[in-house]
Formats: sequence, C-alpha cells, structure tokens
Amino acid sequence: MAVGALLYSTLAYVYLVMGAFIISLAMESVVMFWQRLTRSRGIGMLITYALFILFVSSGFVIIVPFVISLGTQILQHVISFVQGVQGDILTQGPVVYIQGLTRIPSFLQAYLVEYVSSTNPADVLQVISQNLGNIVNMSSAYLKLIGEYTINLF
Repeated sequence: MAVGALLYSTLAYVYLVMGAFIISLAMESVVMFWQRLTRSRGIGMLITYALFILFVSSGFVIIVPFVISLGTQILQHVISFVQGVQGDILTQGPVVYIQGLTRIPSFLQAYLVEYVSSTNPADVLQVISQNLGNIVNMSSAYLKLIGEYTINLF
C-alpha cells in the first residue's frame, strides 16, 4: 500500500521528466535543421531556444488574458445568479424556494427545510450571501493574482 502511494506521489515528476524528454527530442530536430542552414550548431541552438522562448511567452500573452476574461465573465454570471437567488428567496420565502428546488436529493431538501424553518430567515439570507460573497471575492482575488503574475512576468 505504501509503495503505491509513493509511486502515485512521484507521478507528477515522471510526467515532468517525460515532457522534458519529448521537448528535448523536438528541439533537437529543430537544432539540426538550423545547424544545416547556418553550418554552426551554436547558432542553431541559439535560434531554437529563442524561438522556444518566443513561443512560450506568446502563449502567456495570448492565453492568460483570455483566461482572465473568461474568469470575469464567470464571476459576473455567478453574481447575477446569486442576486437572482436572493431575490427569489425574499419574494417566495426560504422554505418555498427550497421546496421548489428539483436538482437536489429529497433528503437534503428535507434537511434544509427543517433547518430553515427552525432559524430566522434573515439569518439564513445573511449566511448564504456572506458565503457566496466570500467565494466571489476569493475568485476575483485569484484572477487578479494571475493577471499581476503575467504582467510581472514580462
């Protein structure tokens, strides 16, 4: 059992080594191509590494802003969904809203109805909005860190 856990924990390193090996094989063929054109292995390696760095950095420039844009769109949808749920709970009441949910198991629905019935509805709304607000704030902070990291990278 311990051997399996050890092998599983080293799997990330195996993937890293395999990926590095594949990249080195691909780069070796590109180096050989440039070596034939320039008649110098050093210049071929320099051109190959420059192209590799250009390729990786352009990936960061293109992909990271796209991911940040998608993340902000997801956050906007989550915020509008949370506001809709809060509005529905305020208009219908928490018990009626929970009973109208069809995508949760019946035992969970019964537990939530029992919990909401025994507590103050204002407290329930406050807890729900506070927890969802924490999730949205954490997600936006994470996206901000990704953006700052990308900007600082260049």
